[in-house]
Amino acid sequence: MDVVAGQTTTAEVTMQRFVPTLTELASPDIDGAYTLAWSEVEEITGYTVQESVEEAFSSPTAIYSGAGMTPAIEGKGDGTYWYRVRATGRYGDGVWGAVRSVEVVILGVPVLQTIPSPDADGTYTV
Repeated sequence: MDVVAGQTTTAEVTMQRFVPTLTELASPDIDGAYTLAWSEVEEITGYTVQESVEEAFSSPTAIYSGAGMTPAIEGKGDGTYWYRVRATGRYGDGVWGAVRSVEVVILGVPVLQTIPSPDADGTYTV
């Protein structure tokens, strides 16, 4: 298409969507610490990860922004956590990828009860 000075024209611009795919998370998680990972997207400047306690992401929290692809998540308590990631490139943000979830179930630690001392007969139950 030739454009002459003083004339206006329109052109159709197609933006390719770069969509990273989150790796399935092992669920349930028993210690509240795990690592997110996703497929690499070429020609990007970074990634953004959001977390939510509901699948609809009505109140998400941004938990990671950077060029790496394996942010560590720590200190999560019992519950289900939902994650999504998108890539950012020269022309802005891509679309959010598929949502993944992990259920965290912290295992309790057994607590030894106090044994009376001195014990009168030398036997006791733990």
